[in-house]
Amino acid sequence: YTVGQRRHYFKFEALAIKPGWLLFTAFDPAGRPAFKLASDGSQLSGINYSSNQYVVGPATAENFGRYIPFGLSPDQLVALMSGSQVRPAAAGAKESGSVTELTVAPADYSGAEGNMWRIRVAGGLGQDPASAEIQSATFGPARNPEISIKYPTIRQVPREDLGGQPEPFPATVEADWQGDDNKKQSLRVTYEEVRLGLTLDHNLFRLEQPQGFELVQLY
Repeated sequence: YTVGQRRHYFKFEALAIKPGWLLFTAFDPAGRPAFKLASDGSQLSGINYSSNQYVVGPATAENFGRYIPFGLSPDQLVALMSGSQVRPAAAGAKESGSVTELTVAPADYSGAEGNMWRIRVAGGLGQDPASAEIQSATFGPARNPEISIKYPTIRQVPREDLGGQPEPFPATVEADWQGDDNKKQSLRVTYEEVRLGLTLDHNLFRLEQPQGFELVQLY
């Protein structure tokens, strides 16, 4: 990811149950786990191997940002790390050449322009929006979106819970947004291995304190 002119690289493994359940493991250059973060939608727990610390607290953007400094909400982070594409719901749509432009009002839409998703999908108006190949999505005002997401390459990944039925999934995701310090931040995620539709034990998203690790309470 990029903050200002500085670039940072890391490898990670993510298990996710949308919208807010995430187990995130970051690896050091030698391939060893550097830290783990788990969220069950309300509580965050984490293990920092370099400092022998076990942390626990609310699953807020601020607490996630202590370890993953993107300045994104937990739901946004889960969406990016799991390769989620914003799915059209109730929307206005217009066809433009070979793509369809969608304007999506979220469930908590307040009537303000800044609360709108604008999405480009490949193909015409007659397709099923749940399986549409999404090319880009922006959230916020049209000229100055809060977050902009692009899906440069899409592949078909079989869902294990639907007998191998293919689902569009990005090979890469690129996101841009303004951080809390008003610096432009960019994130490019490349997925090496993807499995969809797994049955995941909810206990995976609550990390236990390892023996000998210091307890750190986050607020």
